[in-house]
Amino acid sequence: MKKLLTVAINSYHTAPLRGCINDSNNIKEAFIKQGYDVVQLIEQDATKQNIVSTLENIGKELTAGDKFVFHYSGHGSQIPTNDTTEEDGLSEILCPFDLINADGSWTNNFLVDKELANIFNNYPDGVIIECLLDCCHSGTATRDLKPNVSYRYIQGKDVSNQVVETFNITKQRDLICWSGCRDDQTSADAFVDGMFQGAFTASLLKTTGPRKNRYDSLVGMIKQYGFTQSPQLTCSDFDLTEELF
Repeated sequence: MKKLLTVAINSYHTAPLRGCINDSNNIKEAFIKQGYDVVQLIEQDATKQNIVSTLENIGKELTAGDKFVFHYSGHGSQIPTNDTTEEDGLSEILCPFDLINADGSWTNNFLVDKELANIFNNYPDGVIIECLLDCCHSGTATRDLKPNVSYRYIQGKDVSNQVVETFNITKQRDLICWSGCRDDQTSADAFVDGMFQGAFTASLLKTTGPRKNRYDSLVGMIKQYGFTQSPQLTCSDFDLTEELF
């Protein structure tokens, strides 16, 4: 089985984006052509509960040798944590639709990086898991400012004091993770090729071949578009020689 979950949010209260739904639709189209079964959560359906429950239910369907891809296009941020493994005292989060209230205040409906890892930890052994994250984890919203560009970052808030991270990571997973930028950068929500979309997702979908070739091409395209973000790829040496899809 080959499965894709793509999550995308434009209509955040007080912090809207423009290209995330296009990212999700373009990813969906590309992976369907490669034989993937696709689940799409967008806008109001992309709540914390829906994302988590969908990820958990997909894990119950998979068996050794299956491929699962998780694509996220939306805001990313950082919030205070008491986790001593985070040297800067901050945890990276994904921002579901129901994180931000209409008045701009925050709920506790954020998705912490270690929570995501813990979900994948419960997937069956032998499942190939790949994440494509087109969002920011830290940085400033003024970086690279130019017409028709906004950034997929919202300033973290001290919600409920500090996050207590008690997720029990019991397995060492060979997770493959693509990120639109470094932790100290922003990912562009830009007008690219006639439509609003993420510079990372748009560029990645133009690449071909093994992951190493795709990554090198991706970095070159991001520079060609004029953005300073540095996409990241974390995987084993073996995975570098294999194809994404």
